[in-house]
Amino acid sequence: MLYPSRRTFLGCVGAGVLAGPSHAARSVPTTIGTDLDALAELVRSTPRADLLAKAVELHRGGTHWRDLLGAAFLAGIRDVEPHPVGFQFHCVLVTSSAFQLAEGSPEPDRLAAALFNLDDFKLSQTADERDGDWTLPPAPAAGELDVRKAMAALTEALTKWDRDAADRAATTLARCGSLDDAFEPLWWFGMRDFTNIGHNPIFVAQAHRTLQQIGWRFGEDVMRSLVRGLLDGGAGAADQSFVANLERSASLRLPADAKTSAKGCFELLAGLRHADADRAAAGLADLLRGGLALESALDGMRLFAVEQMWRDPGILAVHALTSLNALRYAAAHARAPRTQAMALLQTASWLVAYRDFLSQRDGYDEEAPGIDAIEAAEGEPAAQAVYAAATDGAKGAAGLALAAARKGTGELETAVRSTCLRKVREHHEFKYAAALLEEMGAAGADIAPRLFAASLGYLRKPSDADHPLWKQMAAR
Repeated sequence: MLYPSRRTFLGCVGAGVLAGPSHAARSVPTTIGTDLDALAELVRSTPRADLLAKAVELHRGGTHWRDLLGAAFLAGIRDVEPHPVGFQFHCVLVTSSAFQLAEGSPEPDRLAAALFNLDDFKLSQTADERDGDWTLPPAPAAGELDVRKAMAALTEALTKWDRDAADRAATTLARCGSLDDAFEPLWWFGMRDFTNIGHNPIFVAQAHRTLQQIGWRFGEDVMRSLVRGLLDGGAGAADQSFVANLERSASLRLPADAKTSAKGCFELLAGLRHADADRAAAGLADLLRGGLALESALDGMRLFAVEQMWRDPGILAVHALTSLNALRYAAAHARAPRTQAMALLQTASWLVAYRDFLSQRDGYDEEAPGIDAIEAAEGEPAAQAVYAAATDGAKGAAGLALAAARKGTGELETAVRSTCLRKVREHHEFKYAAALLEEMGAAGADIAPRLFAASLGYLRKPSDADHPLWKQMAAR
């Protein structure tokens, strides 16, 4: 057996806690059957000015919104340089988030997610052309079609930062292995270094989720793009916490009698505010070994991730939560216990790295009370009242938001999806909204409302103007 049982690390409780309520565990492709290769090529070759009308025309003719979204993803994989991971490559990194938001929305609204991603790809394609006009090169000759050997070859190539060998190994593994076989080494190497403020595990998780939507038959190009992106960096450049967590991840086990604890959750939150990256991971390991339930530890880290948005609402703070979401997804889907443990430890270390990065900025409000200090307003305000108050200042409306969320988050979650699809201005908004909703669904009942309340400063509001694409879609 190549990898030990997941129960070795997680136990029968931990696996479910990590997976949470995510619907991304689905393994059956959900596209309707369109020739996605041809559709992706159409997306690549159609001028931006003409693509919206063409997409709406195709949709009316029977092309599913899922296929349009999948085509935007494939076009990005094949026509946008994944090196560095981030910047214009966000047209790929946002795809699964768009699927998640669309799936939770009424059917007439779902096309908006595909149209935004199609337009976002065209913007990225233009930027890529300015930077040298990269396209995915022809695949190299594959090696022996043996899953175990291909996994070992990919692991060796990524360990050595050998791009050509990694390309060959990824091609081989995509041709002989399953989705989960192919991604097993990628969970590990996706969290190796903090290059580009932690986009690598986000790329791995978004790709794994999206391939479940469009089908593993497209895995080869995705794998090749992935390994190229993961090799943007170098040994010793941004891997200090990974190296420090190597020994820790090999020995970490969750006790069978672990118990949930609000005290332990908030103790972890307080510790993350002051610890360095190494001490953050060590503190998490100590709490888990001491019997703190994994769900309580995750809640503490969720609070700290969103606290960064509370202190500095904006694009850069998005990544504290989206990387936590991706690393939790990695821990839930990896087979190897050490990989699962490393994902948790790196979450703690990277959250501190985000804190340190963001706190150097002028807009970071280090003096503001923490997310745990938000006090709920009296009464049971409706979502409309929360958003109305937020137009005068999100921090001032946080108490109303907390009170509204405590009576139930359903109405608020619906508002997050609908306003994001209608009013989105930038791809990080999709990423954050999808991660927030997923983490709220996985968090404790007393934690989820705080995650929403502290995010209000970044989320789109019903009073914001509709995106031009939405207006055009509605007009057609």
